[in-house]
Amino acid sequence: MVAQFRQSAQQKASSSSSEQQVSKPGEVPCDVCTGTKLKALKSCLVCLVSYCEIHLEPHLSASRLKRHQLIDPVENLEGRMCTEHDKPLELPKTHDVVPLIEEYEEMKAELGKTEAEIQQMIQKRRLKILEIKQSVELSDEDADREIAEGVQVFTSLRESVERGLNELINTIKEKQKTTEKQAEAFITELEQEISELMKRSTEVEQLSRSEDHLHLLQRVQSLNIQQPPPTKDWTEVRVRPSSYEGTTWEYQGWPP
Repeated sequence: MVAQFRQSAQQKASSSSSEQQVSKPGEVPCDVCTGTKLKALKSCLVCLVSYCEIHLEPHLSASRLKRHQLIDPVENLEGRMCTEHDKPLELPKTHDVVPLIEEYEEMKAELGKTEAEIQQMIQKRRLKILEIKQSVELSDEDADREIAEGVQVFTSLRESVERGLNELINTIKEKQKTTEKQAEAFITELEQEISELMKRSTEVEQLSRSEDHLHLLQRVQSLNIQQPPPTKDWTEVRVRPSSYEGTTWEYQGWPP
């Protein structure tokens, strides 16, 4: 009877292959189809076989097969076999291991904590960027006030001190450029760290949504994704504006 069913299913698959979606490169093919392989809709963790729509039908109708665990189609189902018992990893009960679902839930909780920590690190770095920008604005204001004072003083001396005025302005601007370059370097480094943290956050979020227990555990272990990427401790980092006090009088020769 099983042979008759397989023959009937194969004939049915062959006659309707034009109506079904043929497996494309990168997609998981049906393990049962002969000839033209149709795209698998589900993989069975018990049978360790991927099925197309036609060959999946017994798992949806037969009461015994309905108890099998179906997941989205995946390749390399053989990697889910226990080498000692020659059974799917979730089935042996003599192993001295933590149940897969328990480890999955624990790992998912850990990923949630990691996600929260990464988000907190991102927020701290965004606040640091605001702090640096505010420091630059204050430095700009100081520079503007000092330049205005210099213009007022040197204008009264006309051409005799124009060269000194230009030197003064250039000196102040060079100091300000130094401050801005330092701030830009800090901001660039912070944005790079934020980019890396957001990338890790996306990876953690995608893994947290995974329903494939073993895939999640394997990815976390292989990539060490629970650990945030290496970052700098920004707690004591400050942009210290250049001091402009007394610059004008240095070029006037004051005090005598």
